[in-house]
This record gives sequence, C-alpha cells and structure tokens, in this order.
Amino acid sequence: MNKLIKILVGIAALVMIYLCVMSVYTPVQFIKEKAQREKVIQKKLKAISTLEQAYENIYHKYADAQHLQWFLQEGKLYYIKAEGEYTDEMRDKKITEREAVRQGLLRRDTVWVPVADTLLKNSGITAANLFNVPFSKNPIKLETDFITQTVGDSEVKVPVFRASLKFKDYLGDLDKVSLSQAISSENAKANGFPGLVLGSLKEVKTTGNWE
Repeated sequence: MNKLIKILVGIAALVMIYLCVMSVYTPVQFIKEKAQREKVIQKKLKAISTLEQAYENIYHKYADAQHLQWFLQEGKLYYIKAEGEYTDEMRDKKITEREAVRQGLLRRDTVWVPVADTLLKNSGITAANLFNVPFSKNPIKLETDFITQTVGDSEVKVPVFRASLKFKDYLGDLDKVSLSQAISSENAKANGFPGLVLGSLKEVKTTGNWE
C-alpha cells in the first residue's frame, strides 16, 4: 500500500511539474508564434497600402479588393522622363517650363510602366495571393470609403481605406486562453483592434496599428 501511495504521489508531482512548465511555456510560445505570423501579415498590409496609394494617385480614390488585384496584375504607373534643365536664364526671360517644353528647349515625356514590374517586383506577392495568409481561415479584409474634410470655406470628400485581419482568424489554432487574453487586452483600449489593421475609415491614415 505504501509503495502504491508513493507511486501515486510521484505521478501527481510529475503532473504538477508538467502543468507548471506548460503554464509558462504555452504563453511564451503563443507570443513567439504570434510575432512570426504577424510579420507575414504586416508585409501583405504594407503591400496593400503601397498599391492603394499608387492607385489613388491615378484614379483619385482607393480600390476595393477586386480592383486592387486588377491594378497589380494589369495596371500601369506613369512617371515623367525629363531631359534638359529649367534654368535661371529661362526664368529671367519669363519663359515658363511649359513654354520651354513647347519650344523644344526642354523635353518632358510621360512614360507608363506595368505595376507588376515596379511596385512589388520580386516580393512574391501576386494578384492571386495579395489578400491570402497561409495560416488564416479568412483573407485580409479591405474596406474603402470617403470622409468629409473642411478645406478653407469648402468641404471636400477625401478617400480612405482600411485593411485588417483579426486575431481569431490567424491565431485561432493556438492556445485559446492566450488568444482570449490578447483579444480582451485590445478591446480594453480606447482605439484598440483585436488584430492587425492598416489605415482607417474615420481619418486619413496609411499606417498600421503596430507602427
């Protein structure tokens, strides 16, 4: 009987040791895995932001998910190829830069280049995988809108966008207690978001909540 009691006490001690170790190990592993996954998501969110800003520069609005994928695959960007320098002598003679171009003194050409060959070249990000994350059950959510801002005596509509992915989507297969604590911590903040989010639908913003 004493031998049996000693065995049971030994087993109980091992179980307690295991539980103590796991109580420390599990949260640490959660934080480590969370950081690794968020690096991947942050790369995608920054890529979306880069594309959105380029799209807005041409079309004066932000693209929804479908149009942003089209822009990455089929869209083009332009830049001005300049030859010649607008000099002080031209300025003194009251020759504007536009007039100098017309007279052939300067040359300014608009050159169009494919988006796919410029903005995200060699990044591994394509139109097909732009919003997908390997360990998330849902794709990155992209929302666009316009907000009203006052400029002088006038009100103007300004485009805004927000790209986001929630903890529950990309951390749902990890420790449930740690996940619940992470969500509760963000929800307790004034402007917290339980996940990663870049941009805003309430203000002009193109940065992420991790920056």
